[in-house]
Amino acid sequence: MANRTYLFACNQKPTGKPSPGRTIVGLSEWNYDIPLAYRILVSGNPEACFSSIWTEPADPSVVPQHMAVVGESEAGLERLKGVFKRITLPQAQRVINESLAFLDRTDRKLGFYFLEPAELFAMDDDEEIPELNRKLCASLASLDREIDHVVAAINAGSEEGLKVFRDFGFGNWSTVLYYDIDEPRPGKGA
Repeated sequence: MANRTYLFACNQKPTGKPSPGRTIVGLSEWNYDIPLAYRILVSGNPEACFSSIWTEPADPSVVPQHMAVVGESEAGLERLKGVFKRITLPQAQRVINESLAFLDRTDRKLGFYFLEPAELFAMDDDEEIPELNRKLCASLASLDREIDHVVAAINAGSEEGLKVFRDFGFGNWSTVLYYDIDEPRPGKGA
């Protein structure tokens, strides 16, 4: 099984435990990496937060750690749309339009995006998951240089540009993920 990063939309910041009235919708998962698209989406006022996949410790004396990142979805989506406007590669336009159609649905605009990278971070033997997550959260403020590089590579239209576009994190949108956080969803009932 591949170690994955998971992207969700939710109407409340994750607290690490079920919360009355909270709605969570899966958006995508990615093997062995945290794609730039995911990082852009959670970059709207990002904060380290509790995981909704990796639950509270069984021992109540153990303080749970922040192993996920949450960001305001409106700001993240607007930033992603700004990146899309800069991509001129004709082969990319269909996937961009499909991505926007998926993300712009009302039932996926819930107020927050949150990223669950702990499964991927568990592969690192050198640093603890909360520290890797803290570094990820801090890095979200400085994505502009990476965005500029990726947009230039995509617009170059070469084979490398097409590979960069695929690695950007598109074409893998789905509300059905390996981890299904058992919370009410729009249309699923409360």
